[in-house]
Amino acid sequence: QSLETLERTVPPVSASGARGEAAEPEWQEAMLAAARRLDSAWLALEAAARAEQSLWAAEVARVRAWRRPTRPLWVASALVILVALYLGLVLGGYFGVPGPLRPLAEAWWSRLP
Repeated sequence: QSLETLERTVPPVSASGARGEAAEPEWQEAMLAAARRLDSAWLALEAAARAEQSLWAAEVARVRAWRRPTRPLWVASALVILVALYLGLVLGGYFGVPGPLRPLAEAWWSRLP
């Protein structure tokens, strides 16, 4: 609304001479009205943002307090390390090769020079 009023005042105020000077107070008033509406809209936006933030504050605190459980990560890491260590010792010849791993060990050893 106030921007449309401001746009309507631009052609007369941009005219040269006395006609443009006569329309200047109307243009200034329209500019002030647009600025006031913009300021009130900004204040309303800030108030709405504060209200929304207070609505979500408990949820944000709950998410911030959550920590990923580390026990499954440590167990999986330990299992991977133990399996890699065992395979390394078997393929390195330090442990005897169990039956199910014999094809893997023979394929590994056949690749070595």
